Amino acid sequence: MPYQRVWTLGDGKTLGDAYYLGQLISYGGDTDSIIANAFHRKTITSVRKPTFSLFIEGYGDLTDYCKNYNITKNVEDAIGEPNHGRGWLTLYDQAGSFITGGNCVFKKSDKVKIWAGFEDTNISRFTGIITETKVDTAKKEINIGIADYGFALKKAQTSGDWSEFNTPKLLINELLNRQNLPPAIFQNESGLPTTHEFSDMDLERRSYWALIHGATMSIFYVFFFDEDGYMRCMRRDSYTELGYTFTDDFIMSLTYDRDAEVINSKQIDHTGIPLWSGFLLSDGVRWGQSAQNCYSKASQAEYGVFSDAEADELIATFGDAMILSPQIIDYYSTPGQIYRMQIPAYPELKIYHRFAVQSDKNGIMQNFIAIAINETFTPGNWWQEITIMPDRERL
Repeated sequence: MPYQRVWTLGDGKTLGDAYYLGQLISYGGDTDSIIANAFHRKTITSVRKPTFSLFIEGYGDLTDYCKNYNITKNVEDAIGEPNHGRGWLTLYDQAGSFITGGNCVFKKSDKVKIWAGFEDTNISRFTGIITETKVDTAKKEINIGIADYGFALKKAQTSGDWSEFNTPKLLINELLNRQNLPPAIFQNESGLPTTHEFSDMDLERRSYWALIHGATMSIFYVFFFDEDGYMRCMRRDSYTELGYTFTDDFIMSLTYDRDAEVINSKQIDHTGIPLWSGFLLSDGVRWGQSAQNCYSKASQAEYGVFSDAEADELIATFGDAMILSPQIIDYYSTPGQIYRMQIPAYPELKIYHRFAVQSDKNGIMQNFIAIAINETFTPGNWWQEITIMPDRERL
């Protein structure tokens, strides 16, 4: 389970490890607002005093040994299976306290927790496990590979009859429970789409991560682990409002990265074959095939044809495919330019937060959504490179 930690912020106010600062701002209480505003002022001030804390399971507070850390959190702008969060720590162990026989004492799967902030007012930055270690005896350094709990979900596999867990929420939460992880936080806790029932639950052998991808993809959701070690499941076409504008005063660099994916012709394969064949529906759905074909004529006329195909065992029938394919065409049928923005670390910013960018230097004034955050902390320096995607338009 994720570590639990409580710290005090003036006036006896305490924040738990799982406290989400973005929610704190929205509460609007006087004490909460003062704390949030004070933290925000420290974030954007010209002279900042960043601090951090590092805990490793079984060894406690190792902050004094840590030289730096780098972590990456992301979701994919494509339908494909995403990567999990990951990163590196570097410890300086002059006395050799954690090195025995040329190897370090830390083990794979030991839990790791990182907090960071300003002047010892820290909030969660990463929760996960150790994936590998490397010892540099000449430099007396230990490099530690870390990953969020998606790494463990990729290693675990299962198959067989899962009919007892035949909705996305039931399936995902049972997979998490089997790894001793807390339930996922769904954007929509009740009603469709989390109550959508899968048609076929006799599963082939796959990783837990791949099954979660299939479950979320089938209802047009993305999934990722947050800083506190909770899996969050959100609609692909949604966001959480940050309510902040990044300007040239704060932006270190802003560069074009790539074009956002366009899909205006989609085929989704499924195993269930309709009994009746030979009829072509007006939206491009062909009966008599074990697939649904959906397209946008308007997008194809304006941008050309961009085709994509999909198959997953949790999309087993025509009805399952009908839930997904029109949403894909609606969301992905228009293009957009994805940028990388380097900034002094802005810790309130989370994956799938929406915010404004007003850069006169680059001629950009638009709303964007964060789809990846790469964060680096060294003594006295704390910065982030954010991959940002514009709000997609609708035809």
